Amino acid sequence: MIPRKLRLKNFLSYGDDPQSLDFDQFHIAAITGKNGAGKSTLVEAILFCLWGNGRGNNAELIRKGATEARVEMEFELKGNLYRVARSLSRGRNQLTHKLSLGIYDASEKEYRNIGGGGVQETQAKIDRLIGISRETFAHSAFFGQGKADDLIRAAPAERRKILAEILGSNRYDALSKKAEEKAEDCKKEIAASKTRIQILEQDVSNLLELRADLERKKAERQRCEALANECKAKLENLNQTLLELAQKAVALNALDKQIASLEADHKRETDAVQRKEAEIRDIDSRLSKRPELERKQQEAQTLKEEIRALDEKQRQAQELKDQIARHENDYNQQKARLEAERNSKTERIESLSKLISERDARLKQKKHLLDKHQSLQARLAELAKEVARLPKVESSLNDARQNEANLRAEISATQSQMETIKEKGIKAKDLGDVCPLCQSTLSNEHKERVLEHYRNEYRALQKQAEDRATLLAIEEDKVRRLQNDLDALRKKETEKHTVDLDLTLVINDLKTLEGFEMERQRFVAERTTHEENLKGIEERLLALAPLRDEIQSLKARLDEIGYDSTLHQGKKKALEGYEGIAETLARLENDERRKEQLRGEIAEHQARRQSLSQSIAQNRQQADLLRQDLERKPDLEREQRELSRQNEDLDKQLQDIRVRIQSLECDIQSKEQKQAKIEALRQKIAPIEEKQKLYEILKKAFGRDGIQHLLLAEAVPVIERHANELLSRLTNNLFSLSIKTENRNDRPTLEIFISDAMGETRNYETFSGGERFRIDFALRLALSEYLSQMSGTPVKLLVIDEGFGSQDEEGIDIMTEVIKQVGDRFEKILVISHLEKMKDAFSPRISVVKDLRKGSRFEVID
Repeated sequence: MIPRKLRLKNFLSYGDDPQSLDFDQFHIAAITGKNGAGKSTLVEAILFCLWGNGRGNNAELIRKGATEARVEMEFELKGNLYRVARSLSRGRNQLTHKLSLGIYDASEKEYRNIGGGGVQETQAKIDRLIGISRETFAHSAFFGQGKADDLIRAAPAERRKILAEILGSNRYDALSKKAEEKAEDCKKEIAASKTRIQILEQDVSNLLELRADLERKKAERQRCEALANECKAKLENLNQTLLELAQKAVALNALDKQIASLEADHKRETDAVQRKEAEIRDIDSRLSKRPELERKQQEAQTLKEEIRALDEKQRQAQELKDQIARHENDYNQQKARLEAERNSKTERIESLSKLISERDARLKQKKHLLDKHQSLQARLAELAKEVARLPKVESSLNDARQNEANLRAEISATQSQMETIKEKGIKAKDLGDVCPLCQSTLSNEHKERVLEHYRNEYRALQKQAEDRATLLAIEEDKVRRLQNDLDALRKKETEKHTVDLDLTLVINDLKTLEGFEMERQRFVAERTTHEENLKGIEERLLALAPLRDEIQSLKARLDEIGYDSTLHQGKKKALEGYEGIAETLARLENDERRKEQLRGEIAEHQARRQSLSQSIAQNRQQADLLRQDLERKPDLEREQRELSRQNEDLDKQLQDIRVRIQSLECDIQSKEQKQAKIEALRQKIAPIEEKQKLYEILKKAFGRDGIQHLLLAEAVPVIERHANELLSRLTNNLFSLSIKTENRNDRPTLEIFISDAMGETRNYETFSGGERFRIDFALRLALSEYLSQMSGTPVKLLVIDEGFGSQDEEGIDIMTEVIKQVGDRFEKILVISHLEKMKDAFSPRISVVKDLRKGSRFEVID
């Protein structure tokens, strides 16, 4: 998988302005910036986009103050281009997660959606496409600070545990433990089933006794039901008699309420007569004040006529004031508008004059730009011829490097054979009486022939190693010459890009000057138009004089009317003292009519009162007859209570019998079910015992001596071979390492032995910082290559995050050299560092800065 583009918006420290990183701009690049600027966030964005995992809670990935974070990544895989877009949106009470997957369609020149219906389905498609997990990707592609030497520095037992975690073989620990738990569960289930059978057999031992008890209780239920039916019949007859008496009681209660209601109506009629007689007396009192009110009504009429005359003057004066205000407003608006338009035209004329002067100054640069355009075109043609040699030189350099690597491997193999022969020669001196070559009796002469055979073989291998070393020196010189040629061509390629960019800028500047010429003509024409408009504005200002004279004439007419607002308000105030007189006189007319109406109503109330007295007497007579019938009710209620008690006792007894019968039936049914369960449990135990045996086998298979041991045994030689190939290249065949898996005191361990140029095994701490870094780097990249091979998806990206903080300047130079040496193994390499020295170590570099208001930003600098 090769990354092509990365875009992010509002992700962690990056802000609302979308940022885009084009990986096609570089092969190796340093990401530089201060601590906390957002360098490592670019790597975290890749992990989040492809797998949806972020630091801590996903909600924290959205930049503070924003509502949505979005990351897009384009990458190449197996000849196709893909794009993954993932976003998080923060709502009021929830976090919305969106994910899409697209493949580039060359015919349509756009990405076609191939994602699923939701996030989980689309993620599953991405996982199948990439073919590796997030953890495998991290171990294959990332080289973090303080992580490279964890494996070597750890104790042997811990070292094996770390390697198992990286390779993922420790996941079988959980499977082994799960199998052990399952086996234990089976054992417990078998024991529980047997215990359950014993308990169930005890529970069903009294089944026959329960069946006999059930028959006895059914006979007792029949006898009790007959007695209860007889008692219920008597009680029903008595209840009917009491029901009739209750109805009479209801009728008596209704009569009592009716009598009370009639008496209340009688009282209301009496009260009504008294109230209406009092109302007549109040009306007579008000009618005595009529003459005085009629006099005041005449005075109020005179005031109203005077006020109407003043209202007319007020209306005329207000009309003149409104007309004056409209004219003054119109005059002021026209004058202000014309003056503002005059000022605007004047300012625009001055602005246009300034713009015309600026365009004249810029147009003087045109001849210089035309000369520069011709010069850049010529230089670009020269550089294009040189850069065309790049593919051929790169191909030759790759071939030479491959030959160099093959020769080093052959030399290493030859040296290993020489060491083996040396050991055989040492052992041959102590041979016994049997020849290791022909198995015959060994004499001193025969021993000498064996030693001579080893010496000849050693000299032949030594000569072969020297020949290979000579060829290696030739290839190394060839690689250096080709690398120098390639570096020079790449510089010219960079210069070509720069010249091409400068030429584009010159062309753009020439186009800009053409636009300036057109603008200058337009500005001159516009200035002439504004100057003509300015003369018309001055003429319209002079035309406003007649409107000002009309305003003065209207003000003179207003003075002639002579309206006095104080007199007007005084008359209105005086009229307020006569308010309500007309209404009061109208009410007196109503009082006359009301008085006659009240006299008729009093006569009607007195007639209804007489009728109510007769009805009250009749109802009291009927009530006395009902009370006599209700006197025998207490005796009947006592008899009813006695029968009810007897009935309740029989019902309770019958209920107890029924409950007992139901309980016996349930017990019998339960015990019959338990008998069936006993048989089922006996049949269930056999397959569980088979499962227990199977889980015991799986426990051993998934254990450390089973599949885990096989996986580690397969991985270690491959990792060792990859590490030595790379270490030989990084140290010029000076160092090698070997990895051994052993058991110490029944504890699995992983031993790592490092040999120097003399073939001696040394402690890791005795090597220099630069040597240790090369050893760590070789082992770490060997692990990456093995993980990539296991996943089936080679990872062509290497990220080294803050790997230089503890190194001095010499150490940084060594590390930079190592990274460049392994550059041909990866399509893209990112080196993340906050050190100033790293700015010049790699070109181009990605500079990251953090703006507290706008968020982090980056720029690719050559």
